[in-house]
Amino acid sequence: MILQHRIDLLDDYLKDCIDKRVFPGVSYAVVTKDESHINSLGFSQIMPDKLPLEPNPIYDIASLTKVVGTVSGILFLMEDGKVSLSTKIKDIIPEFKHDDITILNLLTHTSGLPSLKKYYEECKDKYELIYQVCNADLVYATGSKVEYSDLGFMVLGFVIEKTTGSLEKFIKERLFVPLGMKDTGFNPGEEKIKRCAATEKKEGRGIVKGKVHDGNAYFMGGISGHAGLFSTAEDLSHFVKTIIRDGFYEEKNVLNYKSIRLMTHSFTENLNESRGMGWQINRGFSYCDLASENAIYHTGFTGTSILIDKDFGFVLLTNRVHPDRNNMKLIGLRKMINNLASAAVSV
Repeated sequence: MILQHRIDLLDDYLKDCIDKRVFPGVSYAVVTKDESHINSLGFSQIMPDKLPLEPNPIYDIASLTKVVGTVSGILFLMEDGKVSLSTKIKDIIPEFKHDDITILNLLTHTSGLPSLKKYYEECKDKYELIYQVCNADLVYATGSKVEYSDLGFMVLGFVIEKTTGSLEKFIKERLFVPLGMKDTGFNPGEEKIKRCAATEKKEGRGIVKGKVHDGNAYFMGGISGHAGLFSTAEDLSHFVKTIIRDGFYEEKNVLNYKSIRLMTHSFTENLNESRGMGWQINRGFSYCDLASENAIYHTGFTGTSILIDKDFGFVLLTNRVHPDRNNMKLIGLRKMINNLASAAVSV
């Protein structure tokens, strides 16, 4: 049950964040198996003109692309018998440099690949970028620790592309269409750009709106396994509801419940961070005090996050990087906001 008086407290807190310039605007969803509460507050941009959020605003969800799109895509391929967690990347992508790195290594950020590299500053086109990613040197021994890696999820995007023919088409047909996620996808069309919240003011690009913020994803045409998806709180509430209902959306079985179980299983208990399939695990109540230690969580650089526990979920979409990525105020408040959202749900 969603508690209205607690929702009011959450709204008051988010309004205060807007007043304190933590972010220009916010759209969120509090979700249970049977209910969803969705709301939007604030502005889509504050420069050059101050504009209110459009109804059902669209956000660049940044690294939530990894867990919403890419992890789901890999799970579908596993259910279809195309890959397994122990599949070696080189068996699918022969030009990949490293013989023993597996899909599980990439999903859990234990591959040894670097966290980030600005390939868009040195490559002549996306094909050179793909070559460079596949030939990146390791920065630590595979499996020895967890170190978050955009490169690893770029490679997983290549895996889905190579196996299915199209990352974009595959996750749209298998995930977004069945879940009624009509505003989710890469590269929003012109008719949707007005609804998009602005992100950073970037050299050579101006105020970015309706185009992916991430430099490598933008260089790749807006489509990548690590970033690039745009979505709404309403659409992502459908995704969250599917996870907490063991793979069912309405009467459709979209993901097998065993895939959901894998998604939330910690594969890195003896390492420096607890990771499921892409997701962070709430061990030690690191991300929410009021969620269980088995809750899963992920954030996106633009100011987005999803928290999913056994019986509830919380989607938070902001454009905290507008107009400047150096606005880091949200980072220290994420746990407080997650607690407020969690307290809004009762049995």
